Amino acid sequence: MDDQKQGNKNAAKRKRHTKTEDNITRAFLALAQKKPVSKITVSDICREAGIHRTTFYMHYMDVADLMEKMESQMYFLLMDIFAGEEDGINHHGIEKLFSVYLRAKRIL
Repeated sequence: MDDQKQGNKNAAKRKRHTKTEDNITRAFLALAQKKPVSKITVSDICREAGIHRTTFYMHYMDVADLMEKMESQMYFLLMDIFAGEEDGINHHGIEKLFSVYLRAKRIL
C-alpha cells in the first residue's frame, strides 16, 4: 500500500475513533442529566450510546477513566481559550466558551 492510501486509511480510522468517543461522551452527559454520576455504569453508557461494551473498553478502562479524560479535555480547552491574554480578559475566549456551552446544551 502506498503512503497516500495508508494516510487516508489512518485518517478515516482516527475520525471513527473520535466519533465513537464523542458518542460515548454524549451518552455519559445525557445519563448524568437523569441520575447521579456515581450510579452510571459502563452498561448504561453502552446502552445509551448504542455500542457494545468491548467498544467502550477499547477507548476507556472504566467510567472513572472516561470522566478523567473528559476533565482533561475540558481543562485544555479552557486553557486554549483563555491563554495569552495580557489584560486577563479574553472576550473572544468568553464568546467561544459560551458557544461551546450552548452546543453542549443542544446535545443534551
